[in-house]
Amino acid sequence: MKDKMKVRIFRYPRFKSDLYVIFQDLNSKFLLEKNLKEIKELGEVKVKYRLRDEPKENEVQKSEFLKKESLINIFLSNDLIKHYIETQSSTKKIISSIFPLKDQRHKLIIRSVKKILHSDYQFIHTLVYFKTSDKFVLQFILYLDDLLNESNLIEKLIKVIYNYENETDDYLMSQVHNTEHQRDRFKCFEFINDQWEIVNPLLKISQTVNRGFRKRGDNRKRKPTVFVNKNNFRDTIVFDNHWVLKSNDLSSLMIRPNDMSIYTNISKTHLEQGEKYFFEVLQLNLKMSLGNSPSDEQQMEYYDYFETMIISIIFSYTSIESFVNICIPVHYKHNFKQKGERKEWSKSEIEQFMSLRDKLKKVLRKVLKTPDPSKEEWWNDLIKLESLRKQLIHPKSKQKKSEKRYSELLNKEVFDVIRVNQSVIRFLGKYIFDNNSRLLDEYPYDFGYDDFIPKVMDTINFKTLYNSIYNPSQK
Repeated sequence: MKDKMKVRIFRYPRFKSDLYVIFQDLNSKFLLEKNLKEIKELGEVKVKYRLRDEPKENEVQKSEFLKKESLINIFLSNDLIKHYIETQSSTKKIISSIFPLKDQRHKLIIRSVKKILHSDYQFIHTLVYFKTSDKFVLQFILYLDDLLNESNLIEKLIKVIYNYENETDDYLMSQVHNTEHQRDRFKCFEFINDQWEIVNPLLKISQTVNRGFRKRGDNRKRKPTVFVNKNNFRDTIVFDNHWVLKSNDLSSLMIRPNDMSIYTNISKTHLEQGEKYFFEVLQLNLKMSLGNSPSDEQQMEYYDYFETMIISIIFSYTSIESFVNICIPVHYKHNFKQKGERKEWSKSEIEQFMSLRDKLKKVLRKVLKTPDPSKEEWWNDLIKLESLRKQLIHPKSKQKKSEKRYSELLNKEVFDVIRVNQSVIRFLGKYIFDNNSRLLDEYPYDFGYDDFIPKVMDTINFKTLYNSIYNPSQK
């Protein structure tokens, strides 16, 4: 009878040296062995290294969600980190030059790897590990391109570890503690924009789902709902956000649209039409007529232009206000004084009675921890948009006011005023991403923050949900 296959799980090794290295194979050992022997001979850093244990015949290596295969695996001790940072010894030079990337043998292997692999494939050269005092395992992914192009990669890596262990970086501490992890307590880092950044595995899942989801239909649809097994991030269930629309006696099942995507698209489509007409026709007519009365046909074109621009203005403003309202938490209360009396508004009262600029300045500054929006470059354009929209929705009967309103639509600056909705939505996206990532589910596609946060479930509830969908007969 064939032996049952056993799953081989990565376990953090026990070691007493400062530097402990496990090579994937003889080729990777060949790359670094000379350097490691030189470090060992100096006697300043204790070094141990070995080849990876091959799985037994009845074992299969378990591939974790963010733990990847590499040529070289390096484990660092706390003593090494302290020695590196706190002493002016040759340790810095030793560790920073551990990779002989300029060695001809190494260059030959690199060229061979690049020929074999697709040009855009990120080849993982080395994984560096460190177990923290609070039992997290920090894993740093060293891609080959990063090693070749970033001279201070290793030094910055060690500083991250040192700052975490000494609790000198509040943001780093928060990221490590608040990023989701499986039972193994792994926290993965990648080198992005010249610094080490923690990888959120839930965002990695959403990026994978999005690649397939966005190929179907268009980008005005809502983002999908994704459930993830807390103990195995590879286990996912993906739902489209469907609803049933009724038209007389007929029903249609479809993916729900994202309201902001609809509103911004209406505004953008009409703005592009109006802008094209303004620069290709209207400006030419104005120059040719020299202020004289346009013909009847030209007047019709003016009216068409006015309709187009009014639609764009109204939906630009609506896209901002509706999204701002979504960002206000359901149970949020706004406390303020009015004529010496203390008052409290609920979310619905804020939506109804507070101006858009005050929602941004007084509510979302607290909710999303944004800086003062009135200091942003787009703020004056927002005030102009708010004024234009007010004039259109609540027009004054006086002729002079109407003339001024329509004259503003013939000023080319109006196009930048209408586009302010894109700037505001992107501004909010940054602070949603940083401080309230659950709102990414509501955030529209194509504004720079297409990711979303999957919902994490314990294994029992995940299996129950999975079976109810895919194996309804199974108890």
